[in-house]
Amino acid sequence: MRARGKGAVRKDGSRGDLLVTVEVSVPKDLSGKARDALEAYREATAEEDPRAELFQAAKGA
Repeated sequence: MRARGKGAVRKDGSRGDLLVTVEVSVPKDLSGKARDALEAYREATAEEDPRAELFQAAKGA
């Protein structure tokens, strides 16, 4: 991902871009207990939007 203008300050005083790499590690196999825990978490958080705050921050609110 690129965050324009959020990187290091250049010699001319402007800012460069900040480059971000995200690596997600997902297990190939889940035990029955782990799968049940994930499904319970999904049900418990079904009404939540984890990105709502990010959208508000992006809008400047």
